[in-house]
Amino acid sequence: MNQQTLQEILIEQVSQLETLNELLNIEYQLLIAGKVDLLRLNEVTEKKQYWLTALRHSDEKRITCSQQGNCCRPINKIKP
Repeated sequence: MNQQTLQEILIEQVSQLETLNELLNIEYQLLIAGKVDLLRLNEVTEKKQYWLTALRHSDEKRITCSQQGNCCRPINKIKP
């Protein structure tokens, strides 16, 4: 893998983090609404789990790319 691939992975991670941020904001609004919509909250929780898994996967790709390409030292891996 080369530097461009690492850059693409990092762009992917930024997008994933932005999506997670949006989901956290939605979750927050649901929780402070007074009466919690459990179905909607469950939906948001499932989406959050999906994006956290995707982020972990892309972080593994980033670490592998960094190690194979010697392009930069890997940052701490995201913990499950």
